[in-house]
Amino acid sequence: MLKLLDAVPVAIPFKDVMEAVGQGTVDCAENNMLSYESTVSTAMDTTTRHGAQFAQVKDFAPMVRRMSPLYKKYMDDPANRAELLSILSD
Repeated sequence: MLKLLDAVPVAIPFKDVMEAVGQGTVDCAENNMLSYESTVSTAMDTTTRHGAQFAQVKDFAPMVRRMSPLYKKYMDDPANRAELLSILSD
């Protein structure tokens, strides 16, 4: 798919992505959800071992209501609405 967009895929280690984007070596990055979830899980485990605590949110409705002014322009566009609802529901 990247080649269809005239992009040139470049493989770089995940740990180097932020630096590469910052330096302009790459324009953007993509990764699969499993890699992302693994990275987040590892980061949470590491920070927990160092004393951090994470609050488990049981009800996201108050946050969604407070953010609704920001979401409005996307929710009003039928092309974006389904995708935004999918993101918010996860």
